[in-house]
Amino acid sequence: MTNATPLLLKIKPASAGLLVRLEDGSDMLAASGQAVPATSYYRRRLMDGDVVELTTEEVKALDASIAAFENGGVTRDSTPAEVPQEPATPKNK
Repeated sequence: MTNATPLLLKIKPASAGLLVRLEDGSDMLAASGQAVPATSYYRRRLMDGDVVELTTEEVKALDASIAAFENGGVTRDSTPAEVPQEPATPKNK
């Protein structure tokens, strides 16, 4: 029996600020991680050290964001909304 290659890899760039192009050239790999097909392109990125596999905690977070996206709750790049703050103005005394 041979080892089966997983259908998807859950990877992220190996270091902050590193841009890794998606195989089809349409965009860059999400800094927080992304599920991608287990093609030779992504396996080479792993072997070259350009990307790393996500940790268990990162996979859980990615799976939760994928589920939310599929349910129409968020976009791929969305982050928790922050309430805009008005800049503090100095008060005359």
